[in-house]
Amino acid sequence: MKSKQADNLVSSDADATPAGPDPAGVTTLPDAGFPPPRHVEQLREIAALSQRVQHGLARELEINGTALDAMEVLSREGPLTHGALAERLRVTPGAVTGVINRLEATGHARREHRTDRRTLWVVPAEASLRRAGELMTPLAAELRRRTADYTPEELALVERFLDDVAAAYRAGAESLAGSDEAVPPAAG
Repeated sequence: MKSKQADNLVSSDADATPAGPDPAGVTTLPDAGFPPPRHVEQLREIAALSQRVQHGLARELEINGTALDAMEVLSREGPLTHGALAERLRVTPGAVTGVINRLEATGHARREHRTDRRTLWVVPAEASLRRAGELMTPLAAELRRRTADYTPEELALVERFLDDVAAAYRAGAESLAGSDEAVPPAAG
């Protein structure tokens, strides 16, 4: 199914203008070869659906997107110092203070001085991590159900494709962020 954006750009008019960024963050141009390959449309749909899932999860947990990003980092890595969390989120120490305040006010994390009074640690609340896991269980179960019949070879091919997509997105993010801000690979 072609997107409205693609329909708007198929025109051969010389004065056609790009419709702007699509949900996956890729700008489509009139001469980009429409219709795009099916896998590109699928990646765009996944990006848009991922945003919907993230917004829904943040709404259910009563936090904003940046606080949800912080919770995801803390769930993967465990307690982090104030500075390490700021670094992972790619925000300033001042901005991460606001994020930590929101997490603490909503019961999703707490501040803790573990070894000395100078180093502040951000510790995720176990109940909050459990709640987020419960909210994501239906999606995880649906993914397992839909991929249960894949052969190991098919899964290996899907994984290779997704690794390549992630690498392309990292390269794109780095080019947009500037050479001084490397985008770390996802934990896994």
